[in-house]
Amino acid sequence: MKRVLLLCALATVALAVPSAKADDFTISFSGGSLGFSGTGIFTGTALGGGVFDITGVLSGTVTDPGFGSSSIISTSGFASSDNLLSYPDTGSGFFDDNGLSFALANGTDINLFDYYDASDTLNLGAIEGSGDSGTPETVTETVTPYTPAAVTPEPSSLTLLGSSAILGLGFLRRRFLA
Repeated sequence: MKRVLLLCALATVALAVPSAKADDFTISFSGGSLGFSGTGIFTGTALGGGVFDITGVLSGTVTDPGFGSSSIISTSGFASSDNLLSYPDTGSGFFDDNGLSFALANGTDINLFDYYDASDTLNLGAIEGSGDSGTPETVTETVTPYTPAAVTPEPSSLTLLGSSAILGLGFLRRRFLA
């Protein structure tokens, strides 16, 4: 009897606690001579060793003085991108030379990448297709794990859960005493 109650309590707690996915990332960038910036939530698949293959986009927007704002709609293979992300950054950047490419709703593609210059200095770069000369621009980028907001149950849901728990305990007590 006690085991059943314990299992019910554990199941209730497990269902009530939201879990964050370790393979969703918020990627933000800004800068460059074009002055574009953006933030997106991307989904990846862990490949091991802190490397993730970015496979999709949950949401995001890029703003550019030339075209205004546009939504991020998908990942792409623009500029020979391999869409690999290293997290956490171990000092060699979040992206490799091929970078992370994504497509915007207005038809523009963007590639974020990290590269070392001749003086062995790590640079953060971006190439914007459609409207850009294709010359890499220096940008600032940040990558953080995405954690969704905790779901807050409505008062009526809590009342229903509480009353069913009380009724269930009363039923079990009555059976135990009989």
